[in-house]
Amino acid sequence: MGRRKAMLTSYQEVEIEIKDEEPVYTIEVVCQIVGLPYWTLRHLLKEGIVKPKKVGKKKILFCMNDLRKIEFAKHLMEERGININGIKFILGQE
Repeated sequence: MGRRKAMLTSYQEVEIEIKDEEPVYTIEVVCQIVGLPYWTLRHLLKEGIVKPKKVGKKKILFCMNDLRKIEFAKHLMEERGININGIKFILGQE
């Protein structure tokens, strides 16, 4: 479980707990956090590497567990040169 600090005002901090499986991150935020281009993350979604929660008709939200999986997939792609099929195999999705 991760702890996050939220600033309510310039002088007041409140610490809140967000469960690792709680979907709170938008795709734009995930791209910034992980450092992946939008189209690469979309490709990972299309291939089923990550399955975020749908909210409404178009909006999707990611949880911390999704971010960890995306970071691992990024590592496999960039550092190890593994393609999508290899990532699916490593993650047990194939």
